[in-house]
Amino acid sequence: MSDVDNIPRIPISLQLLAYPAIALATGLIIYSAGVGIFMAVAIGMFSTVSLIFIRVFIRLISFRRYLKGIGEETKLSGHKISLNILGAIPFSSKAVALSTTPTFNGILISRLGINRFIDWKAVSKIRNINFMGKPVLEVTFKGSERPKKFYVPWSKEANEYIPESLH
Repeated sequence: MSDVDNIPRIPISLQLLAYPAIALATGLIIYSAGVGIFMAVAIGMFSTVSLIFIRVFIRLISFRRYLKGIGEETKLSGHKISLNILGAIPFSSKAVALSTTPTFNGILISRLGINRFIDWKAVSKIRNINFMGKPVLEVTFKGSERPKKFYVPWSKEANEYIPESLH
């Protein structure tokens, strides 16, 4: 089995500075209330870590719910795995990690204990795009009034699994 690590570097932005600012502001407020400096710093750090945990947990739950609506439920043992691609895909204007295994019958996606299979027959079109400088496959599903799109991490080695009808 061949593994492709397709995870992009996360750019540093001003939004990352918000967390230390929250910790500092919380610590300053606690310190001005008469609590010791060590306790104020600890409470400020704890509140920031708690905020990060809550935001990640909420995104995790919504991504799990979204994945359950894609493709069919499957087990990893039922598929011959020769190539595994780990990468980031866009989800709710953020990057989310996802594992993809292309096969000649479709695409096996897995994340957080959820394994889904997307059959090539259920796909109306595909498009190779870049997300954060890394290749991602945009998959559009058949059979709906409003085309439903899903993104999967991709690589050049995986192009051989795409059927001719979708090229």
